[in-house]
Amino acid sequence: MRMTYGERRQILEDVWQRELGTAAPLSGTQTGMHVVAQLPPQQDVPLSRDASALNIIAQSLASMTAGTPARSGLILGYGGAHDQEVRERGTALARLIAQVVR
Repeated sequence: MRMTYGERRQILEDVWQRELGTAAPLSGTQTGMHVVAQLPPQQDVPLSRDASALNIIAQSLASMTAGTPARSGLILGYGGAHDQEVRERGTALARLIAQVVR
């Protein structure tokens, strides 16, 4: 499973780099089944809602924090998605984010 998740993570990183460059850096890319896309302040909640409208689950860091969050970002899980889903939804989400961060 570690290899499978690693391949999916790499697909997401490649899509992210192609669509956004360094505009919304990913953190937590070393291991696991999710990463965090770092965003400008207070952009995670509206982008999470917009992603949901596209049937993409991208949870805001603000929704996971009591009080004012220290940073703005989206939690992106890829463990339960097939490679093609990661590619397609990752591209759609990156393009959505590009409208805000560029």
